[in-house]
Amino acid sequence: MFACAPKTEKEKMPDAILPQQKMVNIISDMHLAEAIVVATPHGGDTNTQRVIDYYGFIYKKHNVTKESFKTSYDYYIHHPVLLDSVYSDVITKLSDKETKMRGR
Repeated sequence: MFACAPKTEKEKMPDAILPQQKMVNIISDMHLAEAIVVATPHGGDTNTQRVIDYYGFIYKKHNVTKESFKTSYDYYIHHPVLLDSVYSDVITKLSDKETKMRGR
């Protein structure tokens, strides 16, 4: 698993790759969008199309293209330590939102 991690902490991420915090924000929004689709049945449209539509909005909101997100996500997949860190932050972010929504 660690074989895919950067060899040194000084190894620079390619410029075309979205920074970790931006990935956290995008992926968090994607998970929220998927939850909305599942929780709100909608006549006429398929859930898949609704998710695709939400993703388009999310890319626009974060000023990224689908392609740049995919390229970045593929990079993180090949660097599992970084991907684990992204998802750890996603979980924290979504948990914090849930706590606020529940008024705790």
